[in-house]
Amino acid sequence: MRHPSIPLRTLAAPEPAYRRLPVLFLPFWIMALLFTRSQGAGSELYEGVELLGFALIFAGALGRLWCRLYSVGEDADALPRHGPYSLSRNPLYFFSLMVIVGICLGMENGFVAVISAIAALAYFAFVLPIEEGAKLYRFRDAFLFYSARVPRLFPRFAFPRTRQLVRVDLRKLSLAILDVAILLSAVVFIEGLEMVESVHLLPHIPVPF
Repeated sequence: MRHPSIPLRTLAAPEPAYRRLPVLFLPFWIMALLFTRSQGAGSELYEGVELLGFALIFAGALGRLWCRLYSVGEDADALPRHGPYSLSRNPLYFFSLMVIVGICLGMENGFVAVISAIAALAYFAFVLPIEEGAKLYRFRDAFLFYSARVPRLFPRFAFPRTRQLVRVDLRKLSLAILDVAILLSAVVFIEGLEMVESVHLLPHIPVPF
């Protein structure tokens, strides 16, 4: 008896183990933010740092939504090359870095912001060659042509290439909007935490900046 063939792209591939690393380190990152405090926190300078952090959170969250709009709207068999993908080959990682640093600066913790940025860049340096190797295997010359013109992570200074029409999967778009809402709620969490800190309910380890 013959079994109907199933297209390979419909089979759910197992998630790579390296994608679980950020989840494993997330509790330690949260603890570092909660129980360390910059010696300059609360000063006028750090009030500006906090505002910069909030701006990075908003920009990073909206940037991630921008990426999702194009990634869920492109043909599954096509290499994304429009919108944010015309400025960076991995814009989702770039905007995620902005959110990570923004949350740390919003907490007025420059020390953890620097450590987090270094850790994130080290993770990207490990992950991106693996993911781009898979794209090179899949798209061949098209990816070589694309990678020769678009940087890997940090975006180039240019106007993005856009498409007039993008077909969007509404279910995936809803998840993308939820992702943005969760990230923006970090601002509310930070403000609430400041109220807790004002009554000294949490012990702190002082850090240089």
